[in-house]
Amino acid sequence: MLSERQAQAAGVALDEDMQAAVKTAPNGMTLSSLFDAKDVQDSATQLVDGTFTKESIAQITNDNISPQAEQVGALWSQRLGKTEAKVNLMHDTSWSFWLYFGNKAAKQSSGIAFVLQNDGRNTQAIARSGKGQSLGVWAGDTNSRASASDLATTAIQHSWALEFDTTVNKTSSPGAGNYYDAEGIPSQGPHIASGYPADASMYKQYGQRNKHYFALKHQQPKLMTNPADGHWRHVTIDWKVASSQLTYAFNDQNPKTRQSVTPEVQDTVTIDRKKLSADGKTPADKVTWGITGATGKFNSANQLIVLDQTPRQLHFSTLAETNIMQHMSIKRKIKEGDTVTPGETLRYVLHATANNPTQVGTLTTATALLPATSAVKRVRGHFTNDGVHALHTLNSEELLADRVDARIASRAFSVANPALAFWLKTEIQPVDHDVYVPPRKLIFSGVDHYVEVQSAGYTVQRKLNLKLECLDDKALSVEKGEDATVHARLSNAGQDVNADIVADTKVRVDVGGLTFNLNQLKGTWEGTSGKFRFKVPSRLLKPGKNNVSVQATNRKDAAEPLKIAINQRSGDLAFDTMPCNCNFKGELNGRHQMIGRDKDWQLRVRDGRGAGSSWKLQLNVSKKFTTTDGRELSGDVVYRNRKARQKLTIGDKPTVIEEQTTKEDDECVDVAQKWKDNDGVLIEVNGDAVAGDYSGELLWQLTDAP
Repeated sequence: MLSERQAQAAGVALDEDMQAAVKTAPNGMTLSSLFDAKDVQDSATQLVDGTFTKESIAQITNDNISPQAEQVGALWSQRLGKTEAKVNLMHDTSWSFWLYFGNKAAKQSSGIAFVLQNDGRNTQAIARSGKGQSLGVWAGDTNSRASASDLATTAIQHSWALEFDTTVNKTSSPGAGNYYDAEGIPSQGPHIASGYPADASMYKQYGQRNKHYFALKHQQPKLMTNPADGHWRHVTIDWKVASSQLTYAFNDQNPKTRQSVTPEVQDTVTIDRKKLSADGKTPADKVTWGITGATGKFNSANQLIVLDQTPRQLHFSTLAETNIMQHMSIKRKIKEGDTVTPGETLRYVLHATANNPTQVGTLTTATALLPATSAVKRVRGHFTNDGVHALHTLNSEELLADRVDARIASRAFSVANPALAFWLKTEIQPVDHDVYVPPRKLIFSGVDHYVEVQSAGYTVQRKLNLKLECLDDKALSVEKGEDATVHARLSNAGQDVNADIVADTKVRVDVGGLTFNLNQLKGTWEGTSGKFRFKVPSRLLKPGKNNVSVQATNRKDAAEPLKIAINQRSGDLAFDTMPCNCNFKGELNGRHQMIGRDKDWQLRVRDGRGAGSSWKLQLNVSKKFTTTDGRELSGDVVYRNRKARQKLTIGDKPTVIEEQTTKEDDECVDVAQKWKDNDGVLIEVNGDAVAGDYSGELLWQLTDAP
């Protein structure tokens, strides 16, 4: 933005449109050395600093610094040292520049013209009257007594002009100077056309004696959309000496990306170089070139130009690389739109080589725009002309800045050292959301050059520390036939996730050896904070404990599986397993002793009636232990509980040996597992017991308690 001091010093109006135009202006070369903006009498043209380059914007006319004042302005090529003012038409050459026509739409400015001329006034050349429709180059139709020949003498002499005319002039009033666009295509709206301003045949006379007015015979006119909309338009012009033709393309670049687009208007025009020479007979081989513009009393506007390529400046070949490095080697070259991941090392190399280097070189200022995001850590950077020796190394403060301006001490772009480059090493940092790092720019600018190099943009992919947690307050328990609803939360290291993470997360649920996605279990995300729910249908559950595993993945990141137990209450009290065909085994020693159990006893009780329920386990001998020949064992079945210091003799009446209150909704108690070798159900034999194989029956019973 313009400062108050700068605006006052330059005579620039601090209106809203001018501020916006400067803020959005594309970058361009410094104009003050190779161009003259001051020699034209009463010129409104001023040079203004651009965002990156000083005096890179020429304000040809302004938006009413003096109300109702007609304006004219010009910017002409001038000599700089050994660099001639004139452009050589005996070689193919090119121009490219940006034009700005203000923002007044229907109340347009008059327009701007690209001019080639050999007027004797050189850089003082300007149309002598009729500022508005003359655009500063055509004759001024303000003398109603003048003939076409008289009229032509007021134009810039020995010239050719390509006009970008935003105002349709078609008022038929002698001396008003407002009828040039009355005929054909130019009468229909803003247009582009060309011609020879000092050629009397360009002007068609109307009116009566001493009350004349003129229309302009535009060559190859073409309509353009109204450009006075507050946006910049790019123009590319190519001259081919062999055919003596000039090709132009209007509105052929995107002002933000500077990428080529299909031109809005383009055409090829043949130029008679004889009409550009002083004698009118010999084809001109050199011309002064420049930009003129004008406004009328009631349609003033900010009309600006930024130059990015001219015939007399240094021209460049550029190279931009952004590489993922592995130690000192290139692992992968990044193209526009590629992705990188945290932990990777990137190296920017932005390189410009002069195609037409000078013997002694030139002084240049380097401007580097560094990656302006916390996702990219700048490690070190430097400017170099040979890839080895640093001409300027970024200090710690510069590495923290988003923009670095460095005046290169040695002369650059010489025959000995035609190239300059900027190297920057960076490290990609962890981020919790994808971050697009836009293309970065390197600019070298000086009095005779301007070059811009742009890197590729890329996206830093997020790196997540995913965690899953169950939000249900207690262990899940459902009745038989009832679905189980699970509430869970996905977080990034305990912090809420965002909508992008939710959208990219895949949740998988494993139940009973089967795998389901979230949709299959009627799962839904609750907003975008990471909370979600799903239902495990009853058909997938079995009575008792069911293990459920929840897994979440997001691209290459995965959370530790969440383990959830779902208990299905059966509503019953029952034996889960019972001792069947189990044995007691021991050797009689003729004394009173305890005979222990084999190791294959299994006795488990399942209570599916819910926490707080009670039960009792009873045991009795339903058939006494005898041998096959009927001898009865001398002894008793006993139940011993050392912890309770209790020994119970089991007879033919049910005896309570275990009782318990269930702690969970569906609980399975392994009774036999708690027995030690000398605990639980045993046989106590007397000293007179006779050895043999005995068999009997035990009856186990479960009862509600109390």
